[in-house]
Amino acid sequence: MEMISWTIPLAIMTGLTITAYKYPEAFRSRVAYPLLALSILAIVFVSVFNLGSLGSNVGSLVEEVTRSDARTAVIQFYAGRVRERYSLQVTTLLGGMTVAAYISLLIYLPGKLNFKK
Repeated sequence: MEMISWTIPLAIMTGLTITAYKYPEAFRSRVAYPLLALSILAIVFVSVFNLGSLGSNVGSLVEEVTRSDARTAVIQFYAGRVRERYSLQVTTLLGGMTVAAYISLLIYLPGKLNFKK
């Protein structure tokens, strides 16, 4: 399963690279700019969602700890939720920024190298 999780993105990147170098104008207008916009929207959406979730979890944690006898279990529960959201945030930011940087490279590099069909 791990091999598939690395093979599929590698195949997608290879296909995008071949398309970018073979058809640079069509790639920019039909593929690159929509993918760039989607990756930026994904970063913004997940960031806003995680900030809201983090605020909610921290607020609940503060309320429960001050009035609960089972403080350890409550702290562990909310700390786990905050950790999950943090991992999702970091993964999404790194993935989205990597996709945006790679697409930006594919937008401008073929034109600079003057590859034509």
